[in-house]
Amino acid sequence: MRPTIAIPLLLLCLLWGAQRSGRCEFETPHKEGSFCRFKCPGPGMHFSEGLPVRVFIDGIDQGGWQSKRAKMEAQVVRVYLDGQLAATVDPQPEGYNYFETSLKDIKAGPHVLTAESTNFDKSISKSDPLPIVVDPSAKRDQNVDLKEDLMLKGSAHLAWENTVVKGNGFKVRSAPGWTGSVSVRGSFVSGLGSLTEPGIDVKTSGGSVNIEKSIFEATGAVFVQADGAGTMAVIDSEFRASNLIKFVASDPGKSPVFRASGSASGEKVFQGNRIGAGIVCFDNTGGWLIGGDRDEESNILNGPRCVIWLTNCKNSRVCGNLIRHDYHGGWSQGLNLACENCNSLVAEHNIIWHGSWPVQSFAGEFRYNLVVNSGHNWIRTLLTGSKVHHNLFIHVSHGGGINSGVWMYKDQKDVVLFNNTMDGGDTNFQAFNAPFIEI
Repeated sequence: MRPTIAIPLLLLCLLWGAQRSGRCEFETPHKEGSFCRFKCPGPGMHFSEGLPVRVFIDGIDQGGWQSKRAKMEAQVVRVYLDGQLAATVDPQPEGYNYFETSLKDIKAGPHVLTAESTNFDKSISKSDPLPIVVDPSAKRDQNVDLKEDLMLKGSAHLAWENTVVKGNGFKVRSAPGWTGSVSVRGSFVSGLGSLTEPGIDVKTSGGSVNIEKSIFEATGAVFVQADGAGTMAVIDSEFRASNLIKFVASDPGKSPVFRASGSASGEKVFQGNRIGAGIVCFDNTGGWLIGGDRDEESNILNGPRCVIWLTNCKNSRVCGNLIRHDYHGGWSQGLNLACENCNSLVAEHNIIWHGSWPVQSFAGEFRYNLVVNSGHNWIRTLLTGSKVHHNLFIHVSHGGGINSGVWMYKDQKDVVLFNNTMDGGDTNFQAFNAPFIEI
């Protein structure tokens, strides 16, 4: 087990960021007034030559309510690559603060992105510079170039070992009754599926799932289900920020980049992975270890809708992860660790950073965690029998409308909170004029 929270070490993590292999960092604190900033990608993230880089911008304009859209968002956003105009982005009709573009044909090497937004009063807001790295096109020993959907039948296995996979918009699916296994190891996967269709969506009734040391970029989501005596392991892999996920600003459930489900009785682990955008879901399952006690087992989720979401999940442990949902207003309901109809969970030694409600509907034991910032509540409800202890809840930047620290509602009972530290923040930047615990 990890030692009890060491506050100096955790604060150093907050100040220096959680940069792992140059893939992600924290940004400066939440800004006041009108501002322009990159929601995605994060500083130092890697992409591949020949594949598009997906870019999301926060363009907040405090005077935007006077415009025809009557929303506090910029009139237009411009994105620059190495100082040259690369894209001009208008607000989306159906969204709020939803500025998206894709940058193509970026050569390999280090690059710097900047952005600026024009506000209603004609003033200009500028972003901080954002460094990214574009790697040369992936090379592996094997190549798979799909010409049609791949349907897995009978006991056939999906075995991609040290392989470059080009999906070309096609998908991997399984036929009813499929009993084979999934093994994706040391591979680079791109181009499967679409914004609305997962790239891999398979269900095995006897096989195992093993995804290890692989990169998923510019590809659709990965959905895997295993029932029977098999195992499930997703280890040391990257789901990059440019994957094909259709975000909906008003829907916090959109969209998963990875989903695991099923009643497989063998070991189930999700460890050492890097998520640049999208939700990691565990549905109708149990017995998972998400993260672990060693540093190399920690998952880092850093970007828009970066959430660990458990539904109908039991007897699982979420340990030692960084879960940072890049939430700076506009996109509804920023969650980080969300639970629905779960029980017997343990969440410990995690850094949970940002969000309207960083922790939602937790059921089990929540201990030794660091929860940083909230728009409304650090925890929005705890289910019957939950224990919350030895956690550090803090505010280090503006939240945007604090309701309370921990809010419990509905009919829960036998909830215990003890030995927690709650700090509402310095009055220079945070008006925490609300109860720490509200029932």
